[in-house]
Amino acid sequence: LLYYFDYNGRCKSRLISFADGYVLCPHDDQNGDRILESVYYQSNGVQYIDSFDDTYMYRYKCDGGSWVQEQPVAHGYSEIPLITKRGAVAWDNVQPLIESYEALYNVFMAIQKRFGWGVFYVKGKFRDDGKKLAGNIVLNDTSIDGKGDAKFLTPPTPDGMIETLKKMLDSIQLGSKTTFVLPDDIKTSGDISGLAVQLTRELDILNANQAVIEWQNVADKMVRLFKEGLAKELVKQYGEEKLLEAIGKYYYDERNLYGLVLMGVKDYDRCVAFIDAFLPCVDNWATCDLLSPKVFGKKAVRERLLGDIRRWIAAEAPFTKRFGMAMLMRHYLDEDFEPEYLRWVASVRSEHYYVRMMQAWFFATALAKQWEATVPILESRCLDAWVHNKTIQKAIESYRITPEQKAQLREMRV
Repeated sequence: LLYYFDYNGRCKSRLISFADGYVLCPHDDQNGDRILESVYYQSNGVQYIDSFDDTYMYRYKCDGGSWVQEQPVAHGYSEIPLITKRGAVAWDNVQPLIESYEALYNVFMAIQKRFGWGVFYVKGKFRDDGKKLAGNIVLNDTSIDGKGDAKFLTPPTPDGMIETLKKMLDSIQLGSKTTFVLPDDIKTSGDISGLAVQLTRELDILNANQAVIEWQNVADKMVRLFKEGLAKELVKQYGEEKLLEAIGKYYYDERNLYGLVLMGVKDYDRCVAFIDAFLPCVDNWATCDLLSPKVFGKKAVRERLLGDIRRWIAAEAPFTKRFGMAMLMRHYLDEDFEPEYLRWVASVRSEHYYVRMMQAWFFATALAKQWEATVPILESRCLDAWVHNKTIQKAIESYRITPEQKAQLREMRV
């Protein structure tokens, strides 16, 4: 799903499908983070590749000759505006086994159809005028040796083939993390009770829950891009400050829209004033974490921003604290980093879940970006035990932490 702004500045989206000739080419960095989404397609005999990063759309064009890059165009969003969801199907790992199962099953059914009821075997040279006697046909053998015979041959038992099919089916279930339970299998007691069925479906449930998380991430990005696009469309129509005065702050979506409009305020002092008025209304992590004013990224406001960050971190309101730590993490863990910033966050004491989670997120990110300066914080055991262990957990889950560093962190749990 691609979000874009039309020539009138209106937010729109369109579906990009493989069935329509589009081919997706995602690109990740060495840490597994998505840095570029590309899509290949053809139009009127001309080949195109459109690539999107967090800021620009890069178009490459090939009209029968070599590929030529056109001038990059800012797409207007704060993240990649192309949403893709392409995951392996449940049976990916067992596709060859499924094909073997289908082939064997077809052979089995063909044999059963032709020979399943047995074969009437007749041997010898018989006359065509066999007569009936007591309901039976009498065949007169005229062969010289007189060894004519007639008998009913039963087919060999299919138990071996049936057992092979069952084993293959078990392997398919394990490999695809699915469990096939038929109505006849479900009983109120006996070998397969309701509890047993629940246990056998555990892998299915885990697999389904993971799929739900992945689709939820897709839906979340769709909502984010729509709200950001709507905010920019309204800003273009009414202007930031007029719009901020008009937007309510009571409903969740109103607050998110307010935060998105707020990100475009260009004057630092006006932006901080709007933030200070807005933060007391923030009551959830999603609204808090979307706040990232562009003006905060300017070098000219670095020192002033530090003062406001320290003020926000010292506030009583939990999401004001979280916002202050988020801004410190976002803007001061790279070239503007100073070790004292770690102590600002380490000194925070709160029982609020989302404050403590932000502390852990901050220090896990600091470990990835400023390892040498951050490890002593954990070694000193100055953090709350829960924050300490959660920091280690989040760092170990990160692609940006080396295996050697992860091993060291595991030894530091409390």
